[in-house]
Amino acid sequence: MLASKYLVALNFNPNSLFLKKVENFRKRYSTSQKSWQNKQINLPIIAPFELNKNSSRHVFDEFEEEVNSFFISENEKHFLKLTSIGVYQHKKKYLLYINTQFSVDFEYCIESLNHLKKNHVVPIKGKESKTPYLKLASFQGINELEEAIEAVKREFFLPMEVGINGVSLYENNSSHWKFMKRLINFQEKEDFCNEFYQLHNQVV
Repeated sequence: MLASKYLVALNFNPNSLFLKKVENFRKRYSTSQKSWQNKQINLPIIAPFELNKNSSRHVFDEFEEEVNSFFISENEKHFLKLTSIGVYQHKKKYLLYINTQFSVDFEYCIESLNHLKKNHVVPIKGKESKTPYLKLASFQGINELEEAIEAVKREFFLPMEVGINGVSLYENNSSHWKFMKRLINFQEKEDFCNEFYQLHNQVV
């Protein structure tokens, strides 16, 4: 039996125009569309991992306590800033993503969670990104990538802010990620980019 994999991710308002635009973009431009089907759109802040032999799921309670220690009230409003387009190349494969900028509270929270997990988990990837990013699509060729970059410039008004409505834990024990546990909720508020799109009559 394969070991379960886990990750911690930000949650956005599932009804936001921003997420609808991201989903639409992924369906049109990703070369691996099957990987996006029935997959919740979120932004991982802790890279996928497995529990080591000496740890149990009680470590997730520690994750929850750690996250809550950085935020005084669930009534607080939190935003993520999406700053610019990024591209990562490995041989002939390309990953297109959007760079992010977090508040100081979230930066310390992410740093603390990464420190906490060192004693309990086995990283899946040998090298993990230091800064969380929003993945858009992957490509096999430069022409498709360049076309997608131009689409991002037209469809996403960077930089922008997106409202965060919580942090959750996800589990993958087969072929897709599924919700496991909500670590914290924040007060929902229509994000800035929703208001921007509405003012400009943008259609998703």
